[in-house]
Amino acid sequence: MSDTSQERQTLSFDSDAGSKRSKFIAGGIALLIGLWMGSGYIIPAEETEEAAPAPSRPRR
Repeated sequence: MSDTSQERQTLSFDSDAGSKRSKFIAGGIALLIGLWMGSGYIIPAEETEEAAPAPSRPRR
């Protein structure tokens, strides 16, 4: 490392055109997951017929 200064500088990527892309992708994925999970309240699953109840006494 050729820099001998003891002062730390924070990195800034504001000038990079693609720096905000990952935030939009993460937000889009979170939105899709939220919509997917919420769709169960809007469009509930069809109820299936229950199987015949098991006999209460074992067969001999």
